[in-house]
Formats: sequence, C-alpha cells, structure tokens
Amino acid sequence: MEWLWTWKGEFFGYKDGSDLWTYKGKHVGTFYGTEVYDRNGNYLGEIKSDKRLITDKRKKEQNVLDLVLTQKELVMRDMLITLVMKIFQRMICLRINKLESHI
Repeated sequence: MEWLWTWKGEFFGYKDGSDLWTYKGKHVGTFYGTEVYDRNGNYLGEIKSDKRLITDKRKKEQNVLDLVLTQKELVMRDMLITLVMKIFQRMICLRINKLESHI
C-alpha cells in the first residue's frame, strides 16, 4: 500500500496494487504504470514526484483503450520486423548457397 497526496499537498488516499482508493475507501480507478484511469478507461491523472497525484490536462481526452491499441500496434510492428529479418536471412542463405555452387 502506498499513501498518496494531491499536488497541493492534501491527503487523497492510497494505491493498493494497481488500484487507487480515496482515504474513505472509495475505489477511484486503476493504474497502468504511473497513470490512473476510471472504470470506463478515461484518464484521471498520474503519480509524479513525492507520491503526488496530478492531472495532465493534455491527457484528459486520453483513454486506456487508446494505449492498448498502441501496444497492439507495437507488437504487430515487432512481429513485422521479425518476419522481415527472417526473409532477409533466408535471402542471404540462398545467395551464399548459389555462390558456393559456382565455386
């Protein structure tokens, strides 16, 4: 359990695992890294220095589902890179075999 305060220094509540709770025991949201989102996936805020909660107004329209899609896109990118590397390696092997057959 990690106690948390607002940026102004007011006691807010605590982080327990990936969940954010008020000091009165109300569940507020879920953390993904240092950012917290409500039950609908909407950005609420994040933890910054000294266990302080703050809302980055530039992220107010952000939804955790957007981040999930981004992560899926990153996985697909990595898969594509791996596939291209395998094709490239295969082409090199074929080229070496062709050169060796001429020797």
